Order: sequence, then C-alpha cells, then structure tokens
Amino acid sequence: EYESLLKSDAGCFKCCYNIGALQLEIKKEPKKALEQFSNAIKLKPDYIEAYFARAYTYAVLKDKASAKADYNMCLQLQPNYPPAVQGLNEL
Repeated sequence: EYESLLKSDAGCFKCCYNIGALQLEIKKEPKKALEQFSNAIKLKPDYIEAYFARAYTYAVLKDKASAKADYNMCLQLQPNYPPAVQGLNEL
C-alpha cells in the first residue's frame, strides 16, 4: 500500500520511512531499507526518525562511521535525543 501511495504522492516521506522499516524488520533487507530511509530524508531533511532508522541500519551493517554520522545528525536536530544517545553508546 505504501508503494501505491508513493506513486500517487511522490512526496510521501512517511511512505518511504515505512517501506524502509518493513524492508529492515520483516524482509531482512537492510541495504534496501537504507535506500528508503535516505529517500525519506531527501523529502524531509529534518526527519529525525529517518536519520535514526538509517543510523541503526548502518550499525546493523557494521558501518560504524556512517551510523555515528547519522546518530550525530539526530543530536543536531534534537539535542539529547535519547535513541541517538543510546545508539552512540552501543557503537
């Protein structure tokens, strides 16, 4: 359904985020999830949840530098953002 919504509304950043979440958690396809989280960020550059999800996905893929960069972006958008602080501590 999210893909159908994207066809009718290419600016649906939440659709991209939700597709990414499904690809990460259900389909176990983290590289495809990264693409969708990045699309959500392109559509809404201050979308903290998408930065966090992308950071988490980078951590799953063992790309610590990229994960750290996105967790830090979360903290720029919202200082002391608890999920990002926890993510950084777990790297």
